[in-house]
Amino acid sequence: MALTPRTRRRLVVGGVVASLAVLAVDTAAPTVTDPVRSAVARAVTPVQERLTLPADNEAGRLRRQRDEARRALARRGDDEQLRRGLGDLLGSSAAADRRVVPARVVGFTPATAAGERQLVTIDAGSRDGIRAHQTVIATQGLVGRTVTVRPTSADVELVTSPGAVVGARVTRSRAIGSVAATPGPAVPARRPGEVTLTLVELGDVRTGDQVRTLGSVDDRPYVRDVVIGRVVGVDPDRGQLGRTARVEPAVDVGSLDVVGVVQPAPADGPRPAATGTGPS
Repeated sequence: MALTPRTRRRLVVGGVVASLAVLAVDTAAPTVTDPVRSAVARAVTPVQERLTLPADNEAGRLRRQRDEARRALARRGDDEQLRRGLGDLLGSSAAADRRVVPARVVGFTPATAAGERQLVTIDAGSRDGIRAHQTVIATQGLVGRTVTVRPTSADVELVTSPGAVVGARVTRSRAIGSVAATPGPAVPARRPGEVTLTLVELGDVRTGDQVRTLGSVDDRPYVRDVVIGRVVGVDPDRGQLGRTARVEPAVDVGSLDVVGVVQPAPADGPRPAATGTGPS
């Protein structure tokens, strides 16, 4: 039976008066009030629960509504961020004229010891058409290559991972070489995140030059003409087999989100032979 406001007030006042009376007696003679205290507690507790339960239920309902609204807002923000990231990726030069499987980075494994790979995990796998040794790109350029593929996820070795090596070409001079995360012998130490460009012999390279992928046979593991980074310094000649330079990667691997796994282009027919014309 529901209690009227007047009844509620009377019960509360009565409970308060009884409690004050017990407190006064308890102060004078504590042992005398033990039975009274227990009786008052048994009488007042159900009334307190009856009076406060609706308020507690209402507060709980309001908290649940607030929490659900916050979760819904976060989901909307996350979806919007994903849409923007996907739009930026598909509109980038890295993805131009290429078929890519979009994915999101969901894990990161840093290289904690010498020789360990630096990996990220993406939420796309073999059921999405992903295979090992495929190029992974972001809006700014090269991320790395797939190395381990599972049905619904894959691990990507980053271009900054120890041991990673990518065939490269300097855009301006067309000089070729390779980019590696681990500098070779006689090469000065690098800043965190930088990689080393080693050219074939003494190829032409300058600070500010852009470096792109050279490409691999059948586009695996790397497709050609994806930005790797920018030259930020050329090393002095210290007896290296080829000229070396410091390269700052185009992609900030510490803030990866939406990436794309490049899919193989349709196979072409046999390449026709050509006949030279000789000097004119």
